[in-house]
Amino acid sequence: MSSTFSSKAGLNVPDGFVPSTVTDDQRFRGILFNAKRKDDDASISISTVKRNVINIDLPTYVSNIRKSKVGTFETIKSSEIEQTTINGLNAWRYETEVKSDNIFGTRVSMLNTILEGADEVVRVVVAIKSGDYDEKKAEFMQIANGIVGITAPRMNEKNQPTISNNQAPTEVGNSNSIESKHDVISNNTTASSLTVQTDTAPERLRQLNQLYKDGLIEKKEFDDKKKEILNSL
Repeated sequence: MSSTFSSKAGLNVPDGFVPSTVTDDQRFRGILFNAKRKDDDASISISTVKRNVINIDLPTYVSNIRKSKVGTFETIKSSEIEQTTINGLNAWRYETEVKSDNIFGTRVSMLNTILEGADEVVRVVVAIKSGDYDEKKAEFMQIANGIVGITAPRMNEKNQPTISNNQAPTEVGNSNSIESKHDVISNNTTASSLTVQTDTAPERLRQLNQLYKDGLIEKKEFDDKKKEILNSL
């Protein structure tokens, strides 16, 4: 029997960032929310994976994500992974610098934060042109503190350094949405609720694709499972 899984993730969108459209390709890769800031071209993207489809420990999962390719970008360097606690959740953070494959070879720096919830794992990626990253890094490190609506696993690790959040997160009125101070962002082409049907065939394919892209399953396992899902339609 299939059941529905709705993301409970919420975000207090920082001032200056405006929600933008999530493309079909991004949605297929698990991205549910985008926002962009016009004055410095900084961007935020949020993706979520159902916790029970990750069959390895979280540190290994995060390590595999760190090693995976970022779209069509060439990875230039990645920092070590820092484990910490954010809003009571186990969290992992690392930095990546990538270069586009276009003729300009634009370099982009990304701050990646992965948070472990009881039902889902949320990934927050904040990106900006590399030349502006050092100046904005301290601000970007606070963005993941704005994630709300996620509860910690029962066996949460203790005695880890905690990133304090001086500003209390705004309560999210709709538990199935990513909500800013002024807007509710949807999971359609323009904007509104963040509801993910993870047990429907399309969502199972998205989850499978994400696991393959993150290097968590082999090509043969990916092809076999994809065929099984398609045959169930």
